[in-house]
Amino acid sequence: MVEWKQMRSKEIQISVVDDLILVQAQDHKVEKVFLVSQDMVWEKDFTNTHQVSEVFAKMIYNVAVPVDGLPAGRYQINIQYEGEYLGTNRWFIC
Repeated sequence: MVEWKQMRSKEIQISVVDDLILVQAQDHKVEKVFLVSQDMVWEKDFTNTHQVSEVFAKMIYNVAVPVDGLPAGRYQINIQYEGEYLGTNRWFIC
């Protein structure tokens, strides 16, 4: 069972644009995004992305999580960030 810590970092911003959830953070620190409903947990995994150049290590950018095709419902947005599981207190309804 995952223990979700409360997200307190101002380094992470979450926004919803059309059928995408955008998680903005420092380069390659967002490892996974979880959409949690009463019935299921949907996961988008970014752990197979690798940064080979230190030039980009401090850059801030968005990772995009498509939500088209999800069953209708209310989903809590949680993330894995540098190995920690963080609850965001943000929700998405589709």
